[in-house]
Amino acid sequence: MKISNEQYKIGNTPLKLVDFLSNKDIKIWAKLEYFNPTGSHKDRAYLSIINDLERKNKIKKGMILVDYTSGNAGAALARLAKIKGYRSLIFVPSQMSIDKIRQIESYGAKVKKIFSNAKYGYYGPEDVMRARLEAARIVNENPKKYIFLDQGENPANKLAFEKLGKEIINDMEKRHIIPDAFVAAIGTGGTISGVSKVLKQKYGNKIKIIGVEPYESPTIYSKIHKQKAFHLEHNLSGVGIGAREANIDLDLIDDVILVKQSEWLKMLYEANGKGYPIGKSSAADLVAVKKTIKKFPGLKNIVTIFFDRIEKYESEKLISKKIINKKIYDFYNIEKKYKNSWDELFSNKLFHLRTEKDPKLDVISSIMKKKPKAKILSIACGDFINELYLCQKGFRVYGIDVSNIAISKAKNLIKKNKIQGCSVIKGDIFKKKISKLYDAIIIFDFSMHLTDITLINLLNKAANLLKPDGLLFINFLSPKDDTFNFGDVVGPKIRSVRNGKILIHYRDLFEIEEIISASPFSIKRVENYKRIDKTHYGFRNENKQIHTHRGYFLIAKKELSTVSDALKDAKSGRPIIIIDHREQEGDFFIPSKKVTPQVINDFLKYGRGVLCVSLLPQRFRELGLGSPSIWGTGYNETRFGDPVDYLIGITTGVSAFDRANTIKGIIAKSTSKSDIRVPGHVRTLESVPGGLNERSGHTEASIELSKLAGFYPSGTIIEILNDDGTMAREPEIIKLAKRLKYKVIRINQIKYYICGKI
Repeated sequence: MKISNEQYKIGNTPLKLVDFLSNKDIKIWAKLEYFNPTGSHKDRAYLSIINDLERKNKIKKGMILVDYTSGNAGAALARLAKIKGYRSLIFVPSQMSIDKIRQIESYGAKVKKIFSNAKYGYYGPEDVMRARLEAARIVNENPKKYIFLDQGENPANKLAFEKLGKEIINDMEKRHIIPDAFVAAIGTGGTISGVSKVLKQKYGNKIKIIGVEPYESPTIYSKIHKQKAFHLEHNLSGVGIGAREANIDLDLIDDVILVKQSEWLKMLYEANGKGYPIGKSSAADLVAVKKTIKKFPGLKNIVTIFFDRIEKYESEKLISKKIINKKIYDFYNIEKKYKNSWDELFSNKLFHLRTEKDPKLDVISSIMKKKPKAKILSIACGDFINELYLCQKGFRVYGIDVSNIAISKAKNLIKKNKIQGCSVIKGDIFKKKISKLYDAIIIFDFSMHLTDITLINLLNKAANLLKPDGLLFINFLSPKDDTFNFGDVVGPKIRSVRNGKILIHYRDLFEIEEIISASPFSIKRVENYKRIDKTHYGFRNENKQIHTHRGYFLIAKKELSTVSDALKDAKSGRPIIIIDHREQEGDFFIPSKKVTPQVINDFLKYGRGVLCVSLLPQRFRELGLGSPSIWGTGYNETRFGDPVDYLIGITTGVSAFDRANTIKGIIAKSTSKSDIRVPGHVRTLESVPGGLNERSGHTEASIELSKLAGFYPSGTIIEILNDDGTMAREPEIIKLAKRLKYKVIRINQIKYYICGKI
């Protein structure tokens, strides 16, 4: 059922003079997109996307519309789906505003929250990407039931905003005004690209197109200014998530202005006080407009967009002087201040030592109950509260820490409670000689205490101190924790530092899981334990009665091979399986040099995915395989090239013999682009220039393994599907590997083997 903009009253929103920022010389105009039915510009995007899919007959009866969002898109999709008679499923980062989630659900959509490693209310570099990956996964596993709208990649998104650009031109012409600049926040990139295309066609270079991004996540800014991008957590939902390749045209953007949290918060407060009920990204637009005026003197008429209203953020209580005036701690300055003095940090009023034992200790003690006299090493024992509890359960605990204050507190606690057989020492496990082997090693809140190490080295050290049947438990700070009582700190908690070095660099807990995957341990995660003790001062969200640490029980690995053993098989031409820890999906792999028709037949029989050959960028260009079609973004992107056949010595190109011949032809030195045809039956992949240092993907891993095995830098890979056609995950992959007698390794094992780091 096609519905036009006019029928649904989408678009033709008012253009208003922002009088409190305008003067006689400079006029600032805002397109009030919050007058659309669900209160944002996203109504335009989804009407365009759904109409396009219907026109192409891609939505079948009974299918569920699926997409991801960090903000307004969900409500727009949910409402349109309901009107058109469809069901909808929307994936969101778990820290998304509850007001937006309620609005989505009010239209009958099902909302699926995806765990985020960013502190509640903040967005990290991969939070929205995870929502997108989950949306894509459920569709890939059941394409007859679901259809992925993929707002970031769908070109109909950008086309929707060309109409918005035309509306702006009409609005300005009615006022006999020629705009000098257009300023808009960048999310998926659809809005700024669609509008800018039309404005540039009309006004040429007379109009400046200015994008807006959070200071903490300058994705497009870095590309335009040829700088290395960095990403910290930020609270500007829907913006700074990394524009998608399909919906951003860098040639249309003249510059990008970065806006700090403190700046847009103040503007939000000011604008709402002046009668403009705008939301976060709209406030960021106004800040950027002011900066644009300073950077480009002579501008007279500037157009921006008010994307949504403050009501969508009501639960965050942003409009208050308390929020505006609250000090935002500078994480890097705090880190720098305390880099050489743990004792000063421990005595600072911002820091609270533990006052109650951790609930997960009950789990540890129940696991260890068969060893009542077990010896436990507590690394970074702090003030010994957790250790005291284990001592009282009959275990013998030995603590080690780097802080004089922590050690003093621990010794006083031991003395006060008359504990026998337990002790603490000041030191570092990498500098103190420890000769004993322990039944268990525990590490709580490691990021606040450990020094001079990376996590992978810690795990390796722990493996050498642990008995073969021992248990290692590590407890990581959850993003919801606020042990330091920093409130609105943007970015990770203070990381362990000493001797002037920042020693632990992890983007989030997701990356920590990857690091553990390369360690000598297998993993069992424990999280979200209900409170069983008194209020734990220093933590947020106490009213929820949920302990927000994440913990991991680690035991010796049995299922995975070592990289060295896997390389022996690769050298002999025997396939191995590589698992991507991000998604726990696996690919069959063999160096392209060792491909045979039998190997290809087995790959197609047991793998069932897309047969691909990975190539270095130089070889990709030599063969003229086209601009890679990029699925995903940043850390997760996969760079697909043309599917090809080798022209010499093959027939249809589809047989196992022909495909093996094609792969051998692709890597042959004498082959040129005139020797291959497109399309063909082997898909090509381009690795990123930095290899595994830049991206932990199957493409890069297959090339590195081929090089390590002494062959041409190209791997042949295929995704592994289950018998029912769903993507195989690690448990199913392990079973298949045992049946086929293939070795299994994870990508991060390879990365650590090569780089010495994750």
